[in-house]
Amino acid sequence: MKATASGFKIHCAGCQKEFESLGLRCCSTSCERRYREREETRAIMSEAGMEPAVKRKCEACSNAIPKWRKGRRVSSATRFCSPSCADRARRATERKKTA
Repeated sequence: MKATASGFKIHCAGCQKEFESLGLRCCSTSCERRYREREETRAIMSEAGMEPAVKRKCEACSNAIPKWRKGRRVSSATRFCSPSCADRARRATERKKTA
């Protein structure tokens, strides 16, 4: 958590975007509602003995790789969550090669 003048910068529990919090865990009421619904669904699934599917993680930033992008299913060979993460990783490997 990064301290600011009037609170802390944290990641929203609903949408994972960074926002300035004054003690709240979500950036909006709709995110709070989605977060609670997700928690209720997880509780119901655990009662039934089910576990949610584990999502693949981006190699650069450790965020979840989406299953769909622009109406098309993302390949299982995809290693990064976005083109910017792929560029960041490519630049990092280029720096290692030159050093």
